[in-house]
Amino acid sequence: MNNLIKICFSSIDGINKTHTFRTVKGARKFAFDRVGQQDVEGSYYAVSDDGVARITWSGITRAELFGTPAVELNKATTFYAKGDNLFCREAGYTHNHEGQLFGRVVPVMDNITGDHFAGWVVRSTDARQLFCSDQVFQSRERALEHAKACMLDYLDYLASDQS
Repeated sequence: MNNLIKICFSSIDGINKTHTFRTVKGARKFAFDRVGQQDVEGSYYAVSDDGVARITWSGITRAELFGTPAVELNKATTFYAKGDNLFCREAGYTHNHEGQLFGRVVPVMDNITGDHFAGWVVRSTDARQLFCSDQVFQSRERALEHAKACMLDYLDYLASDQS
């Protein structure tokens, strides 16, 4: 790869080293570990708060090195169930919903006698109220599919709201 990022590190105790990076993420981590968070605007070098370390760079701008990292979008969203609880395993778009409990699939009895199994419903576990608990599904799998579709619709809504 031709676009290598070079960061030259020096410290007051005489250490001078040059490190090369292929990604902004690696260069940024190295820079933050040595000199901490810096202003995006400024000169061609950065110094740690205590004045012990200094870095210079090439192959990248100061704004790219110290600016807010770009959000890496991952459009894949997967789910898992623990018992009747539904969780996002990994949520894409620009929102972090990983590990979030978002619904519960529960068996329901008929509404006349309450003695016979009538199917499955999906219940919300938070204030978003993504599901209509009056909708009864004949199988647990169908209820899970509906819950996943509702959560994906919600994530799509959030993603479009950010645009």
